[in-house]
Amino acid sequence: GGGGPPSPATLTMAMVRTILEGRATVSCLARAAGADLELVNVGVAQAIPATWVAAEGSHAIALVDAAVSAGTQNLKTGPAMTAAQASQAIAAGRETTRRAAAAGVGV
Repeated sequence: GGGGPPSPATLTMAMVRTILEGRATVSCLARAAGADLELVNVGVAQAIPATWVAAEGSHAIALVDAAVSAGTQNLKTGPAMTAAQASQAIAAGRETTRRAAAAGVGV
């Protein structure tokens, strides 16, 4: 490497991997609570390898692909997403909520 800091896309992919492998704080909290965890991808910049999705006994972390783009734009130079992309991402969140409610998930 060039010795500089990692790119935001690299950091995002590292976090995605950590969550899916069950090593992130949110993964550990879900496991401790006996809760299912679902990671909804609305547009990371790179493909997520299937090998990152690990089942841990009866507690698996699901990956849902709802990508609206491959990454976002640089906020320093303009909007990260178009209005249409933002609407699609919000719709993916709403669908996730509907699916969870239909499955009887409560808080």
